[in-house]
Amino acid sequence: MTPFREDRTTAATLAGEIRCGYSPTSGAPACETRATWHLAWTRTPEEVIHSLICDLHMGWVQDDLTYADRHPLSADCGMPGTGWHDGTPSHCGPPPSDDAPDPVRSLR
Repeated sequence: MTPFREDRTTAATLAGEIRCGYSPTSGAPACETRATWHLAWTRTPEEVIHSLICDLHMGWVQDDLTYADRHPLSADCGMPGTGWHDGTPSHCGPPPSDDAPDPVRSLR
């Protein structure tokens, strides 16, 4: 288990900004620094297990943990109804139309 809260619903906000989900222990308060990265821990064809984190904790992840993908946080990250779009770079956004080739995974 990582010390990062899995964002299963709308991300934590403070003063209208999305905040980092790092927490040193289960039940401890989260970091609450402004999130700058959207991190996918795992990806399946159907969903992404993800966290929204700050620059400091992204550095910790890069040094010590394994993750599937990441992209800079955007206004679409963590919004209800959006999903993870594969690509270079990956990004979040609304589901594509039925005839679009872009695969999208729901966020969990």
